[in-house]
Amino acid sequence: HGAPLTAPFEVRVSGPAIPVLREVGRRVTRVLAATPGVRNIRSSYGNDAMKLVARVNEPVARRMGIEQRNVADQLRQRVDGLVISHFREGDELLPINVRLPATARATVKDLNRTYFKSSESAEAIPFAAVAKLETQWLPASIYRRDGLRTLSILAYPQFGLTAAQVSKNFDAQIES
Repeated sequence: HGAPLTAPFEVRVSGPAIPVLREVGRRVTRVLAATPGVRNIRSSYGNDAMKLVARVNEPVARRMGIEQRNVADQLRQRVDGLVISHFREGDELLPINVRLPATARATVKDLNRTYFKSSESAEAIPFAAVAKLETQWLPASIYRRDGLRTLSILAYPQFGLTAAQVSKNFDAQIES
């Protein structure tokens, strides 16, 4: 099959804020759509995916001696599980995970009701006392280039045209 073919025409937009990148990306897409000789325009961010986001109450967490990393680790262990060992089947090593039962992690409410410890010797703390879980629609993939978030708008030239010809047409659209 070989390596996947990337689009021969690409416009990159970089910056720190995803909403700004999306807005500039929409503008670039509109200009590309109006450019003669362009087809199959798409963005590297693609469709959004629903993600689980923990909103940590920093002042409360600090008072309890809890770092964001602790909250993230505890949550990850409850949802994905914690690898406690491995089982060998033939030449393959299979992880053995321990996690909450499915009924205790079926909904965001269930996860908000769980307890966790900031350390081995600490008392169990209700998750909701330190953080709140929410679902959000966010980009499924966020690419970076030189450390900056980068959105690529990709396009193909119409059959019979080269990327250089499309670039020339695009430049004319941008200048007008």
